[in-house]
Amino acid sequence: MLNISWARAVRFGTMVDKLTTTSQKFTNGLSTQVALALIVIWAISLWNCMRIRAETWNPILLVCLVAWQTWVYTGLFINAHDAMHGSIHSSRKINQLLGQVCLWLYAGFDYPSLRAKYHLHHQYPASDLDPDFHDGETRHFWAWYWHFVSEHLSWRQLGNLMILSTIYSGLRVYEGQ
Repeated sequence: MLNISWARAVRFGTMVDKLTTTSQKFTNGLSTQVALALIVIWAISLWNCMRIRAETWNPILLVCLVAWQTWVYTGLFINAHDAMHGSIHSSRKINQLLGQVCLWLYAGFDYPSLRAKYHLHHQYPASDLDPDFHDGETRHFWAWYWHFVSEHLSWRQLGNLMILSTIYSGLRVYEGQ
């Protein structure tokens, strides 16, 4: 049953991409520039965050920094979401590339896997086939959250996060901190 659902999600995703592509006038230049600018902002921001010593900062500034980073990471996910809809660029390959880069930087997600689940979510909202579905009976937040995380977290993603953490740690050592 699950393989059928994944196949339907892929077909549904392709149908959505075709509808999006034919129904929108793309501003390839602007949409792509915004996506690329956010990736650059993320990189600069993260680089600068890794260089500061939290114990030397005012707590209010640290809260502002966390809010800023949250906004930037949310932007990465929004870029990936727009790529899944095919709305960053008229080229499917460019959407896939930008979507994959944004999801990998965001949390090590695999774009094709998340895209298929995303289209299942839109094709079968609020049903047992929706990977984000909450049955309405489970009253415990943590039970729902565990279900949600188990649907979206994979060993590959954990490996990607370990790679990113190693890179970040290596950059901190390189900077002498």
